[in-house]
Amino acid sequence: MSQMEPIRSLDEALDAPEDQTRRRLLIVGGATAIGLLGLVGQLARLQIAGVEDSRQRADRNRVRESRIEPQRGIITDRDGTPLARNRPAYAVAIVLADLPGDQSERELALERLARAVNAAPADFIARARRITSPERFTPIVLRRGLSAEIAHRLEERLGDHPGAHVIVQPIREYPESGLTSHVTGYIGRIDPDEYPGLKDDKQRGYLEDDVVGKMGIESVAEKELRGGPGKERAEVDGRGRQLRSLGIDESRPGNTVELTIDLPFQREITRILLADIDRYESASVVALDPRNGEILAMVHLPSYDANAFARGLTERQLNELLNDPARPLLNGAIAAAYSPGSVFKLVTAIAALHENVVRADSRLTCTGELLFPNRLSPGGAARFPCWAVHGPQDCATALANSCNTFFYQLGGGDPRGDWNGVGIDQLAAWSEQLGLGQLTGIDLPGEVAGSVPTQAWKRRQLKEDWFKGDTYNVAIGQGFVTVTPIQIANLAAAIANGGQLFKPAIVRRTIRSRDQTGPDLVATIRRRVPLDADKLRVIRQGMRFGLQVGRDANAAIYVGTSWDADLRDVAIAGKTGSAEWGTPGPDGRLATHGWFAGYAPDDSPKVALSVFLKRGRGGHDAARVARRIFAYYFGVEER
Repeated sequence: MSQMEPIRSLDEALDAPEDQTRRRLLIVGGATAIGLLGLVGQLARLQIAGVEDSRQRADRNRVRESRIEPQRGIITDRDGTPLARNRPAYAVAIVLADLPGDQSERELALERLARAVNAAPADFIARARRITSPERFTPIVLRRGLSAEIAHRLEERLGDHPGAHVIVQPIREYPESGLTSHVTGYIGRIDPDEYPGLKDDKQRGYLEDDVVGKMGIESVAEKELRGGPGKERAEVDGRGRQLRSLGIDESRPGNTVELTIDLPFQREITRILLADIDRYESASVVALDPRNGEILAMVHLPSYDANAFARGLTERQLNELLNDPARPLLNGAIAAAYSPGSVFKLVTAIAALHENVVRADSRLTCTGELLFPNRLSPGGAARFPCWAVHGPQDCATALANSCNTFFYQLGGGDPRGDWNGVGIDQLAAWSEQLGLGQLTGIDLPGEVAGSVPTQAWKRRQLKEDWFKGDTYNVAIGQGFVTVTPIQIANLAAAIANGGQLFKPAIVRRTIRSRDQTGPDLVATIRRRVPLDADKLRVIRQGMRFGLQVGRDANAAIYVGTSWDADLRDVAIAGKTGSAEWGTPGPDGRLATHGWFAGYAPDDSPKVALSVFLKRGRGGHDAARVARRIFAYYFGVEER
């Protein structure tokens, strides 16, 4: 006892000793009670709050929801002949949830599957990594277009490939691929940079590995052609094999897109061009109806096989196409611009007549060249040649003879300055009126506008002043001016129909079902060019003279540059063109493009045509091609 403790009374009760064992029991019992309460709560949550989640997990183990791909709409010509359709084909797909959970084991399974179908394992692994959580229980296609042999062999050994499924899917087929690839285009897998703009389209239900239109009508009509996916719920066994269907929501097929293309006409034009394509290198023809702007045929060679894209190209095959110097993937009818040569004289003549630079009976004498004072060499002269000595010419015969001397002066004026020509800015304005230097608006991707220069354009692009010699060159379709074959066809059509510049149409209508057809094409007139009837008659007379030999009422002589390309039974009107390009050959001469722009019949045009040959021997070759095309279309003999 401490000395500091007070002395207790004998009557005071002594302190009871503390029960340590009892305290420990109370603590252990409390902790046990708390644990039991937690366990009971968890069991309650699992039984009550988690029952729906557990049910969903159980359902997924025995009920599988499969996506039903939509049938892509077909593309037809104007008579309903298929240009793009679907055929059944085998594909291999995986259900990610059925693959091994361990990542290394999963990748081994994907490698085995890829080798079984002759695919790159890295592609399968990469695609599996991109599968999102909602897609874990949906078959995701890894490779399309399996051969029947590979598909059947894989089906026999599906037990060796967890999660794998062989399914039948439609594959795109282009029965007239070599004839129409530049028009129909092709389909391909969605690119990574495309998917963000498509994934929220609930109506069409795109997945990351879906296909979409990449070029041509397949691309511009994607929304019409796509359709919408359906789904099927089915009971499956533990290995993912279907036991019975529990219900189907049918997919919505895509619409049929009917084009304005006349397939037999397209086929014949292709045949005509193929006969000499090795010499031409490349060639384009655009034929349209001048009464409504419908494209009847659009051919560009060389072409490519759109079916190769539908089957799936290897990287090597794609690189070969992209690096081919002949550029077969380019639709040169709309996506390449060239010097027009003398077909541009149609624009110069229209501008000069309507700006009153010349009258129908005005005559200029061609001596075979035009001499223009050279400002860089006092006393010297720059020579602007004509290809022949034509003598006295008026506007109609100058068009027929394609007289450079006449059109130099209509564009740039007399070299002595006695009278002015149209001038470059007015030439450009009339070019724009007639649809050059701008897009035609055709519903195909990749169209280019070409160029029609002005003084401001040259200062902006080349930091140089504009000279009269520049105007002389543009006036005959040389120099800085470039056009596309479709623009030249549209120009010929506008002359043929009296000045209506149409937006060229290639989609005729959309057919949504057998009993629901969309409205037929309504012609879209982009512009009514203010052409005086009498002055237009001079242009049309000059184009008709281009296929003839004779003397006009003004006593001017003409020997049309395509005098031997006329038809006995159908009167053709047209203008040839030849533009020099490239580097000189061994003989020191430049290669020439060959052009023809025209229409037939002359008195009531039903077809307007442009022909472009990259290596044409002047416009003569192009005119003879046009003759054969017109003969086929009107069903007459080539004589």
